[in-house]
Amino acid sequence: MSKSDFNLADALQSLHENDWLHPADSSVSDVKTFENLTTGTKYVNRNYWIAQFSHLLMGQYGLSAAAVARILNISSRSVISRSVERYPEVDFKNIFQVQAELLAQKM
Repeated sequence: MSKSDFNLADALQSLHENDWLHPADSSVSDVKTFENLTTGTKYVNRNYWIAQFSHLLMGQYGLSAAAVARILNISSRSVISRSVERYPEVDFKNIFQVQAELLAQKM
């Protein structure tokens, strides 16, 4: 898959399916502790990626959580808010770095 073939919706859908197929790895589960969320599982977690896109879109473009939810095709802005709360730090400088990491994860 080349950079021009990258599709954000497909990448998020793949991560969403991962949450359904492996619910024990999902950060949506309130049973998990903060320590479990920060031990390296964040890279396979859909909410981590939502948080990273949200940080970049809100920080660099001044968008609201509702606007980010519309861009990412997520039904509720509360998903954006919860993801950003769980992952308060931004690990990437721009969308292209996130895209490259997602492509690397997929391979």
